[in-house]
Amino acid sequence: MEGTAMGREGKNGPVDCGQGALGSGRGARCLAVLDRGASLACRFSVPSCATGPWAASSDGVRVADGTVVGAVRDGRPVVSVAAPPDGGELTLLGGDGTALCTVTAEELGRLRAERDARMVNPAIDGLYGEWLARHPAGDPDPMPAEGPLFSVVAPLFETPVPYFREMVASVLAQTYGRWELVLVNASPRDAALAEAVAALDDPRVRVVTMDENLGIAGNTNAGIAAATGDYVCFLDHDDTLDPHLLAHYAAAVAEDPGCDLLYCDEDNFETVEGGYHAPRFKPGLNLDLLCTFNYVVHCLCVSRRVLELTERSDGSLDGAQDYDLTFKAAEVARSVRHVPHVLYHWRQHAGSTNGGIMEGKPYAIEAGARAIRAHLARVGVEATVEADEIPCVYDVAYRRDPSHTLSAVVPVADAACLPRARALAGELSAMGAVGEVALAVPAGLRERAGGGPWAVVAAEGGEPTFGALVDAGASAATGYGLLVVAPEVSAVPEETVDALAGYLERADVGVVAPRVLRPDGLVGSVGLSVEDGAVTVVDSGFEPFMGGGYLALAQFPAQWGAVGPQVFAMRGDLLARMGGLGGWDDPWLAVADLSLRLRGEGLCCVCAATADVTAPGPVFDVAGPYTVGTGEEAARFARRWGSVPDPFSSPNMTFAGGYPHLTVDWDPSAPQPRRTGTAAVIGSVASLWRVVRGRG
Repeated sequence: MEGTAMGREGKNGPVDCGQGALGSGRGARCLAVLDRGASLACRFSVPSCATGPWAASSDGVRVADGTVVGAVRDGRPVVSVAAPPDGGELTLLGGDGTALCTVTAEELGRLRAERDARMVNPAIDGLYGEWLARHPAGDPDPMPAEGPLFSVVAPLFETPVPYFREMVASVLAQTYGRWELVLVNASPRDAALAEAVAALDDPRVRVVTMDENLGIAGNTNAGIAAATGDYVCFLDHDDTLDPHLLAHYAAAVAEDPGCDLLYCDEDNFETVEGGYHAPRFKPGLNLDLLCTFNYVVHCLCVSRRVLELTERSDGSLDGAQDYDLTFKAAEVARSVRHVPHVLYHWRQHAGSTNGGIMEGKPYAIEAGARAIRAHLARVGVEATVEADEIPCVYDVAYRRDPSHTLSAVVPVADAACLPRARALAGELSAMGAVGEVALAVPAGLRERAGGGPWAVVAAEGGEPTFGALVDAGASAATGYGLLVVAPEVSAVPEETVDALAGYLERADVGVVAPRVLRPDGLVGSVGLSVEDGAVTVVDSGFEPFMGGGYLALAQFPAQWGAVGPQVFAMRGDLLARMGGLGGWDDPWLAVADLSLRLRGEGLCCVCAATADVTAPGPVFDVAGPYTVGTGEEAARFARRWGSVPDPFSSPNMTFAGGYPHLTVDWDPSAPQPRRTGTAAVIGSVASLWRVVRGRG
């Protein structure tokens, strides 16, 4: 997009923005136009020498004050101002009333459209049909000639006959031959269905006729009891399988004979002839995401070993029996395999969960919470589990042992940070979960940093890095947990600190961070994606409460490739065991490097996105890139970690543009001509996806 006199960047850098521009090529420019409730947030990169307080005027009328929300790569501050969604041109004003940049209504609309196009996730992308045509599953190479016997269990209850026939046909069409289909008919008085079942003439199809409907959990258990396979898969009575599903599952087992739990990607359809839409590309096993909602869903497949080691779900888990089994299988599995192909098609119709009827099934919502509570009890983790306002989404709060307190460290790089750092230390010292606070400072600031209810620890060297300051503070810490809070953080609610402390009670957590909001109220960062050695900030610019975006990642907890440096917590002994944070000038790369080292030890990096802090930070042009780290340090990081996959790595989607996108000719440097497709609901969290049908 070429530069204009409206504040956009030209081919050779920022253009002169007309009146008020501070020097040729150094004027303010509009980076992005983002939604913020009933208004727009217009973000401007301004010259470092410009001063506030900032304001904005529209058509000559002052409309809003501005807020500094961070900085761009070259260090220039970014000011965010609110603008009416249907207003005219917008002018950014400096502290002396000088107009630094004017953006016309047309340009505002174009920037907003560009941003909206980039926030079309795979579930609502009209290009999915094209993507699917380019990425047919096909048979694996090599195609397994021999392998395990798969039992496909399909409970039936008043199944419409056309749906039943399509479901059965999809199993008969499997290209892998070692399977049996176990049909559990719990509605024998449905004459049309009984006739359709009786008409099947294939020795691989077995029928279990129930005397009465035992509920979905009981009917499923009857199918499991009748199954003879080495692996048991679960198929809903109105859905269909891709012909290559069992072939891919058999290939996964051949590659990893210890695999005890398998699942695949899936999409939605209304009729077989009508095409597919709303794909869900899943991560590997991500227990924090799984404790938020059942992202696995289909096509769940477990080994005979899992079934022998676990108890069956009872009627109290009707509607969440698959969720319950997923947890139980994950607890005992030798390994878990996500097969990254769209191999399951979930039918959407008025009478199905996928048609949005969960609000009318409160028993299923409570059953989901019960499944999570049972899982946490089995693994010895104390927590409360409550249903979120979004059906079938859950809020988990981990209980902190009262004797486990945090040592808080505030790293202070220079004197300019001291006033806020001292205030922050005072706030932290008053929190119940915090046992001690230390300001970690260069030696030259030792005397000026004292005077409050905190310790002062001096780092060696004249200009210690962020990592060296944190290491110095941590070396003097005595608490069970270590909490690092950068001095630019403007708001750290005590409930956020309590939430982070609770995560440290879990032995599998290496580091946990909150969601970071920018001072204009929009998401600054959730987790970080690390693919091919590039560290990408994900979901920057979201509204904080809009259903969470794709897979709810902007609003709910998940395990990520890395976390950011502004606030994070870990057990007190871990940092020293991992060799500290030193060795990097860039704080983001320092903490990302620590995150990857922790993952190498089998520990997870969690963003607890239900807990927030507010802080300025990296701000991105709507066109990106959305990565942190530059120069030789970024190259060194890429050389070190370029071969390590991200927890969300998938051949089907990418985070390269700061948001999840289909991998259809994805070029993060160019505007993407996305077409919003059918915003069908996905999975058991139908209402969640309705909330986000036009965004992220």
